Amino acid sequence: MIGYILYALLLVITIVWALGIRIKPVVCPTVITGLFFLIASFIFSFVEINKIHLAWVIPLIYLSSFISIYFIQKPIISTILKFICNLYAGILRIGKK
Repeated sequence: MIGYILYALLLVITIVWALGIRIKPVVCPTVITGLFFLIASFIFSFVEINKIHLAWVIPLIYLSSFISIYFIQKPIISTILKFICNLYAGILRIGKK
């Protein structure tokens, strides 16, 4: 039961995060965090994983945004991360003027 509550929380966070990226300009770590929430939502939707694991996955995703700040400063990795950020943000902003 707690696992499904955490799963519902993950879905709400994913939707709210995506709407936040769509509405206002954000930096790359915010977009990466939103992408990680989306990936976690797909994984927990389609793979038979116990949803109680979201108790440690959700905080880990938040921590990943702090870690991604470090990697954005590296020349080779920053190019890849910025490309992924722009691609995901561009997909979310389709149809927005």
